[in-house]
Amino acid sequence: MENKPPDPHSAEPDISSLDATNDSHAFVIRIWLEDIQSDETSALWRGHITHVLDHRQHYFQDLSGIVHFITPYIDIWTTKIPSPKS
Repeated sequence: MENKPPDPHSAEPDISSLDATNDSHAFVIRIWLEDIQSDETSALWRGHITHVLDHRQHYFQDLSGIVHFITPYIDIWTTKIPSPKS
């Protein structure tokens, strides 16, 4: 079976190979305000986010794209790490 490198531009990160024992994730986020019309009242937040360890990237057109990209990385901790015993 061929082992393909991850697609760094995938919108949905493949978190199946991530180590859930890592105690942190690092992301680089670049955002900018883009005018969409000639008047100053119409603008969009745009940007991209990169996960530092696996180099996956996601381009977004509103700030909710940041949460959309980061959520699977956070979810892996809740699904793979056993909850503390009471």
